[in-house]
Formats: sequence, structure tokens, C-alpha cells
Amino acid sequence: MMAISRVNEIADELVVILKNIAHNLSPNEWQTSPKSVRRGALVVGDLLAYERPRLAVQVLSWRATPIGPERHEGNLRLGVHVLVDGDDAAEVNLNDCVSDVVKAVVQNETLNGSVTDVQPTEYVPQSEAMERVGLGIATVILDAIFVWEHTAP
Repeated sequence: MMAISRVNEIADELVVILKNIAHNLSPNEWQTSPKSVRRGALVVGDLLAYERPRLAVQVLSWRATPIGPERHEGNLRLGVHVLVDGDDAAEVNLNDCVSDVVKAVVQNETLNGSVTDVQPTEYVPQSEAMERVGLGIATVILDAIFVWEHTAP
């Protein structure tokens, strides 16, 4: 299996896990209920969309280190972009949604077995963008470790 295929599988699994928040499968556990969870960066359509909060999972970077013949350890950095309404409670809503993302990740540190470990490592509010578009925007950075085997030369 190619590393990029594994990277896509991991990002897709994170989307599935975050959709549990969106579907509000455990209403007593979550503070928010995102209207959309998808792959990719935030785009103009997200900014213009009527329903928020919205989550977008993006692969930010990955690298691999050989750990044996035909075996590598990968380090993957994912960004979960969070978009909420920009009303008077924007910061509170943003922090609640980010809290739900972090909670979902720490409750499932292997992303259903797709990684060895994933941890939230950074929270980046997009202050300049928030001022420009009048919405609450932030990115949660997640760092994951995964192993993949290959048979290609």
C-alpha cells in the first residue's frame, strides 16, 4: 500500500469520527452539532453557507521514516478547520466546537485502529480571517503516528 493511500484512509476515518458529533449520536456528550463535516480546506462556499458550525479535515503534511525492510513509520499532521457564526457568541461557539473536536479525538486516540496514536497539539484561531469575514474560524492541529508496509521497491 502506498503512503498517500494510508494518509487518505486516516483523514477519511477522522471525518467519520467527527461526523458522530454532527449526527449528535451522544447528545449529552457534545456541546455543538456541526451541520457539515468534510475533507479539504475551508472554501468560499463554506463561508457563504447558511448553516454552521462546519468542520473541514485537511492533510497538512506527512513524512515517513524507514523502520525496517518494506516498513515505514509515518508522521501525519492534520488540520480540522472549524467555522462558526460570527455573532456576539462567536468565541464561545468556536471554543465549544473546538472542544468537541478535541474530545472526539482523545476518546479515540487510534482513530478506530487507523493510526498508532493521534493527539491534538495546537489550536490556531484565524483572527485576521475572522475580522475580514465576520465569522469564527480556527484550526485544530492534530499529529498522528502510523505504520505502513509496502512491497514496492
